[in-house]
Amino acid sequence: MQRPLNPSTENSVSGYYRSTSVSDVCYYYPRPATKDVRVTNRSEQTVEDVQIRRVKTSEHEATTRVWMRSWESTGLGHSDDLTFGELCEKFEYELAHGWDLFVAVIDTRIAGMLALRVGEQQLDQLFVDPNFQGSGIGLKLLNFAKQRLPDGMWLRTAEENTRAIRFYEAAGFIFVRKQERPEWDRYDSYFAWTPGAAR
Repeated sequence: MQRPLNPSTENSVSGYYRSTSVSDVCYYYPRPATKDVRVTNRSEQTVEDVQIRRVKTSEHEATTRVWMRSWESTGLGHSDDLTFGELCEKFEYELAHGWDLFVAVIDTRIAGMLALRVGEQQLDQLFVDPNFQGSGIGLKLLNFAKQRLPDGMWLRTAEENTRAIRFYEAAGFIFVRKQERPEWDRYDSYFAWTPGAAR
């Protein structure tokens, strides 16, 4: 029997750190000592060059950095956000407690990440490294999520994250409701996608 979409479902691990969701967790972090790797010959790289696969253990740290960098690029962070070390711990905890995690890889670089909670029909995280934003990788990850959750899915994102909201609405997600998040002093917007639903 198909499980109904439940946009009101709360993250089952919210007691460990603050609840997580797509474009939901705020992270400020000390800049790493290593130099950023910038995309070279970007004009020669296309979305067709991207491989989506499960994350490897050796890629956990690099994927965590993508998570941090992408959220920081939204400009919605807070002064009390998690440090890089704390975020690494959270990353491992989420993997051990329900994340089905995939990465978008171009050449040898982690360009994006996608975390699903299949049992809850939730798209929990979708982030693209700022160096690759606007290249179509986010849409490719989202379409991959639709293949993994063909009966539908739900997500939530900060109401102020208008760029993400436009992205999801353009991809067929329908606004469901908004809910106050007093711990973040803001509202979250909930969206749902059902195959074949009118846009």
